[in-house]
Amino acid sequence: MSFNGSTVTKCEADSTPVFLLHHNTTEAVQLRSLPVNNFLDCSEYCSNENVRIVYPLLSKVFGLNLKSECRELTDFDSTILRDLQDCVGVEYSAGQCNILGQSKDAFVSGIPAAALATKSCVKSQRVCESPFHFDVHEQKILVGFAREVVPATNLQICLSACLNAFDTFGFECESIMYYPVDQECILNTEDRLDRPDLFVDEHEDTVIYMDNNCAGSQCYAPYITQYIAVEGRQLVEELDKEYVDIDLEACEELCTQRLTTTVNDFNCKSFMYNNETRTCILSDERSTPLGRGNLTEARGFTYYEKKCFA
Repeated sequence: MSFNGSTVTKCEADSTPVFLLHHNTTEAVQLRSLPVNNFLDCSEYCSNENVRIVYPLLSKVFGLNLKSECRELTDFDSTILRDLQDCVGVEYSAGQCNILGQSKDAFVSGIPAAALATKSCVKSQRVCESPFHFDVHEQKILVGFAREVVPATNLQICLSACLNAFDTFGFECESIMYYPVDQECILNTEDRLDRPDLFVDEHEDTVIYMDNNCAGSQCYAPYITQYIAVEGRQLVEELDKEYVDIDLEACEELCTQRLTTTVNDFNCKSFMYNNETRTCILSDERSTPLGRGNLTEARGFTYYEKKCFA
């Protein structure tokens, strides 16, 4: 079974783009491939169909000066902008970003273990800055943590309800179960990473389960933010933002305050710090089993994972 039908090229003025991480296939066709620094830059290409926003992204990748070489950038490949405006999703692996467009055929990836994400739209002020916002698992349910049931004629309403749950219902929605036939959206207080023992197959009803990747990066009262440290380790392929020549306290503060560089708060769940080089790396991921990231040996670095304690 493949999850299709929710992709868009552009969101309305009152909506915000979000990305859904897939684990099987989607209907799409590759439009072009671009070099990027990380998965976050890849999804931002697809998110920002506005030319004024896309130009700085392109100049960062290709090393062009916008003031003196804007014409060169345009002439370099004008179809890049058209492809980005037609973007419904991305495929990312090892610094390479494949821009995907609409198609009636299933997209077949030629890259093992590549991350595949499609674009959707939500009406919410709670969208975080992250490579993807929801993690899709079809015909799966999480047993025992349903908090609210919301009517939803489409998936976008369900996604918005989850992101807005703290404002609407007073709790953080960590995952959803969307039933398209019944047009119901169940908001959960936990996700499959918290309780893998209660994450089970559903054989009767059509259902789409999704983790809310924006959840878990902020501690709400009465909980306070603390970090668990692991020396000599860092995450693999989850290095979203890097800063140099800052101290450990400043690095921790950037993660705790969910550094804002765009209209959305960065979804910081962990950071890595090297005392020798004064290098700070922020990540929107945690290590397994409570996250999707894997730790590797890294000389001089210490890995710090965000936790919420009462």
